[in-house]
Amino acid sequence: MAVARHFLLGLGFTLLLFLAGVRLPLAGVMLALFTPLPALAFSLRYGRLAGALLLAAVALALAMLSTPRLAMIFVVEFACLTLAMAEVLRRQARIEWAILVPLVVALGGAAALVSGYAWSIGTNPMTVVTRQLQDVVQRAAGLYQALGIPVEESESMAAVIQAMAALFITAFPALLAFGTAVAIWMNILLLRRTLPEEAGALAHLQGLARWRTPDPLIWAAIAAGVLLVLKRSPFFEIGLNGLLLVLSAYFFQGMAIVSYFFQATRVPPLLRGMGYSLIAVQQLLLVLVVAVGMFDLWVDFRRLVRPAGRPEG
Repeated sequence: MAVARHFLLGLGFTLLLFLAGVRLPLAGVMLALFTPLPALAFSLRYGRLAGALLLAAVALALAMLSTPRLAMIFVVEFACLTLAMAEVLRRQARIEWAILVPLVVALGGAAALVSGYAWSIGTNPMTVVTRQLQDVVQRAAGLYQALGIPVEESESMAAVIQAMAALFITAFPALLAFGTAVAIWMNILLLRRTLPEEAGALAHLQGLARWRTPDPLIWAAIAAGVLLVLKRSPFFEIGLNGLLLVLSAYFFQGMAIVSYFFQATRVPPLLRGMGYSLIAVQQLLLVLVVAVGMFDLWVDFRRLVRPAGRPEG
């Protein structure tokens, strides 16, 4: 029976993707970004109840195979996110809401997990986050000595890392939101490209290559920049996180422009994939994409290329 087969496949792939993020250092984290995809596809094909049952089965399997704590993390962080994504897509929400609503659910789940853990050890959530990030920084600094780098150089590099860590901790809320939004966006795009039967629920999202941010958003960037110049707490922290959130929106607009150019010039799928991969790993290209998204307000880059075919989104 097709439903049973798809249920078992969804159960297996969801478990593999989630456990990869838990057990594997780097590659596992990348795979874990797509944990919502199998259950999302199943929910869109067979309905809300079927999707909820699949996620419940995954949580039960995790509780039996691993620990109830890991199952709870899955439910709060991934199951709720998946249900939210399925619901907004089923309701044919605009792409902004299709990303924003699941983003709020995911960040709320993360905040609940951190708050619960902080309460259990008698401290506050911000202290927990700061300690975890500082621990990562300390291990990165200690790596230089472990690699045999001279003490003077390792101490100098450690000081640089510490300074960067302080900035990273300050900007962590915006960076977390940006990373989660990118993960949601990637799941939606992959669903459209690889699962055509479920892509019918995404028909209203055609034309994403023409998406753009509201023009007044530039004033939010200017306001955040003014707060940064003040260099006083809490204005600096608010300005930094606000500016990063605005730049995140311009990143998505820049990616829409890149997608438009790829489609308008009929770049082969393989080369498109290579281009997107380069943007993901090369910081300079990422900054360029953000700049393109921002300056599109005045330039309108998509008017500079005559499409060879109508961009499909």
